[in-house]
Amino acid sequence: MKRLLLVLLWIPSLPAPGEETAPREIPAARMGTAGLRPGENVLVTGKYRELVDQELILHDCETPFLLLKPELLKRILDFKPERDNLAVSGSVVTREGGGVAIEATALVKAPSDLEVFSRDADRIPRQGPTAGRDLHQIAKRVLSVYKRHEDPELLPLARSLFSESLELLETSLEADTLEGHIAALRELHEALGDRELAIQALKRLHAKFPGSASIGKFFIELQCRPYRGRWLTYEEFKTAEGLVQHSERWMQPREKHLIDSLEWFREHGEPEIVIRKRTDRDYQRIAESGAVDVGMRPVEVQAALGFPDRVERRSLNGREFDQWSYGNRLYYFYGGLLVLAPPPEKSRG
Repeated sequence: MKRLLLVLLWIPSLPAPGEETAPREIPAARMGTAGLRPGENVLVTGKYRELVDQELILHDCETPFLLLKPELLKRILDFKPERDNLAVSGSVVTREGGGVAIEATALVKAPSDLEVFSRDADRIPRQGPTAGRDLHQIAKRVLSVYKRHEDPELLPLARSLFSESLELLETSLEADTLEGHIAALRELHEALGDRELAIQALKRLHAKFPGSASIGKFFIELQCRPYRGRWLTYEEFKTAEGLVQHSERWMQPREKHLIDSLEWFREHGEPEIVIRKRTDRDYQRIAESGAVDVGMRPVEVQAALGFPDRVERRSLNGREFDQWSYGNRLYYFYGGLLVLAPPPEKSRG
């Protein structure tokens, strides 16, 4: 009798009649191996793929969700396929012809991929010994989901995590592991297509390993060139040489200013008629004060500012313009009179 009582004490308690058990939580990707039982309550999370008639389909899940309630069909219209993650609860039912489905009783929006990945990244202690590697793995997962669903919110996060992971990995990088790191960086560049990210990482590596031929080779592949001990992009090289870009051409700043000014003349019909708005005496007084004004003759501008550093002549629609350069301040003459001048410099103090 004592043995029988002991056995009875170990029998698990059963739910009371009518008492509901908590649904089993299952990711959509594991539904195929979850061993679903008819009548079982489940809560499934996954990305919304499509709606076919009354059947909701989640990514990585062959089991359909039956939206038999009108309010659920109306509710699903609030969500976007290929974007929103859903949490769908319901009970397992047997389908005619075999197989099972989930008869949905409720569905809500689950945390987005951006929220999930951001949360996972925030949980990684940045001072930990594996922080760089762990962040790198999350970044690869983010990139994989981005490529699959093309969610624009994920690309900035992938770039940010890759950039941070690379910097953390570089802190413990040694010469004997450099080649492997460069190979990983090359793979990342091919997958992400972010040239700027790869260049910035290479610049940090170059500062630490300035004589590496592998780093130089990768720089060249990214269309960079050495310049005074640094590796620069083509754009950086041109800028370092003092050039500016205009209409996909690189040129001296004064040349760009001249082109912009001539275009301004074209748009405003200037100068069709050039007149002197002041008397000769007035222009003389202005020149004597070291200032200039539109309508001055070259000799008056020279009296005010001295000889120009550079003079260039250009033609536009049969009209000839002279550009006088005083440092980075440019003056334009047409028909022997000043037609365009920079604003007066503000006095200091």
